[in-house]
Amino acid sequence: MATKEVKTEVIRVRVSLEQKNKFKKLAEKKGITVSEIICGYIEKEIELQEFRNKYSEKIEKRIVATDKKLLKLKEKLK
Repeated sequence: MATKEVKTEVIRVRVSLEQKNKFKKLAEKKGITVSEIICGYIEKEIELQEFRNKYSEKIEKRIVATDKKLLKLKEKLK
């Protein structure tokens, strides 16, 4: 069985009682802690943002190139 990493840092988040209960219910259903749920979702969001940052410049260049090609095609059709 894998050992869990010892965590010493704390981040406090204010939530409503309703949110807290939802988190607890989900954690119990999944058999993990509320901290693991929150950290998991945050990690996924960070990965998604890093992916977007990494590829946004490439996507922008493709958009510009595609727009130029479309303009050329429109001119040829005139």
